Amino acid sequence: EAAKAVLLQEKAAFEAAVAKKKALWMEPRGEGVWTAAQITEHVILISSLFLRIVQLFKRVELPEISMPKGEFKKGKPQSPPRGLPSSGKTWEELEPLWVELHTELLELISSTNWDDTRTLEHPFFGPLRPLQWLQCTNYHTHHHLQQL
Repeated sequence: EAAKAVLLQEKAAFEAAVAKKKALWMEPRGEGVWTAAQITEHVILISSLFLRIVQLFKRVELPEISMPKGEFKKGKPQSPPRGLPSSGKTWEELEPLWVELHTELLELISSTNWDDTRTLEHPFFGPLRPLQWLQCTNYHTHHHLQQL
């Protein structure tokens, strides 16, 4: 329940930040950094990946999955290639994906065994249980909210 409350809180805060950034949606925040559009798309891509991983815990046996170890550049964790955003999509393009993602996350919360002690490897944080993967989703969203 606490993770669900945080998810809803981070979702609302992110949406409020998006609303404030619409005028500067495609403007880089500085040299070599992502736009608000790219940050938002990245959050959707990575959160969708986390969602799929938590869904794996519903299986009787966890599949063998191989995630490459996370890479750092200048002390900052780098996104895996499948989490890299396009050159920029409008909020109107991203909003349906955002809504679908959070609908699925909320459904997942009510249908997952959060006491499951099995783990799957996170590229940066090591072996995580299902609840910890959900908490990663919240942490990741919050981290990028701060960038917006």
